[in-house]
Amino acid sequence: MDLEWYLASYCSATAGALFAAHNYSQALRYYRAFFALVKETEPVWDRVRKLVPPMLSFYFTIAPNEHNETLQVSPARTHPARLAVVLHSHENPVVRRRWLELVQDLVRINPTLLRSVIQRLAFLEEEDHLPGARETRETLIRLLKNQPV
Repeated sequence: MDLEWYLASYCSATAGALFAAHNYSQALRYYRAFFALVKETEPVWDRVRKLVPPMLSFYFTIAPNEHNETLQVSPARTHPARLAVVLHSHENPVVRRRWLELVQDLVRINPTLLRSVIQRLAFLEEEDHLPGARETRETLIRLLKNQPV
């Protein structure tokens, strides 16, 4: 478990440093490695589970950042489900497509993490009545089922 913890911590820190340096292609490697390591069935989960939402938020934010688009919300302060709604309805179709590609990568690496975003979207839809939550949730469910979006 210690080795997994060190690896997950290293991946998290390195992804963040590369993200801050705007080196998104390299950062993606470390985000993906982190997501591959942090499975709920693994012993390391209890030690890293609080890192998962911000890691997902920054990971999702790579889509607009790669295209020099600025979001009105900060990934450091925004749950990945809310970011998913913003990116699903982004005005730039290139950003939307890139975000969907990142989500598809996440489905291949660790689909459980996407299920947690879908669960939060259901809450945001029912409790907060967040516009776009239902449509975003439905899109993510289709991606999980490997259906066209």
